[in-house]
Amino acid sequence: MNTDAIQTPIHFRGEPARVEGFLQVRHSRAMTSARLAARIRAPKIFTLDWPYVQSIPAAEGVTRFVLRLPEATPPGTYTGVLEVDDEKYPFEALVDARTWFTILPNKLSLVAEPEHEEIVELIGVNRGNTLFQVPDVADVNLFDSGSLLAAVNAALSSKVKGGQERVSRFVDSLARNSEMLSLGVLAGAGAIAPGESRRLTVRLRLPENLQAGHTYRGGWELPHMKFVIQVYVPAAAPAAEV
Repeated sequence: MNTDAIQTPIHFRGEPARVEGFLQVRHSRAMTSARLAARIRAPKIFTLDWPYVQSIPAAEGVTRFVLRLPEATPPGTYTGVLEVDDEKYPFEALVDARTWFTILPNKLSLVAEPEHEEIVELIGVNRGNTLFQVPDVADVNLFDSGSLLAAVNAALSSKVKGGQERVSRFVDSLARNSEMLSLGVLAGAGAIAPGESRRLTVRLRLPENLQAGHTYRGGWELPHMKFVIQVYVPAAAPAAEV
């Protein structure tokens, strides 16, 4: 194929780990990732050889190509050349924004008394390609482990046939069986860059009305994720015999 005759580039689009485009060339078993290459100019020039380019048969005479870019590749439009054997095909790759933040460990389990204050160390990892903002304060609803069953029973026991009444009883029951945990990020809050890991020092203040012998569960709500927090309140010790 004469590369100079190509006027319209192939269009790729997707998140960094899977940027896809289609090309009207017949896929064959001999077309392996080792024989593909893509050069992307972004302002920097990245040379992406095997295993970063993958070919997949899409339809008769059409092959789907997948570019696998580094997770932290910023959103934007990139231009480059796809090389298939001895042929070269210019392309434009639109990399979409991806929010992907994880916290290690993936959940927190505590054994604590009501009104207890706990300081924990966590690791936040921004695996997306945009800045991620960690707020410095949050409120976390803790639900008693038996609250869901109690809410269902409350809703089904309603003598009113209307669905809205049952929904209201369900929500009211959940609210009665929940408590609010106060969370503060003492160190590590703010913007975390793509690819960055950061230690988060977090203070948890447990509510006063937690019941002994009960387990509570809730989630710290962050963009596109929820960090699970579970609290078990030890049962009260039996009274000593006189």
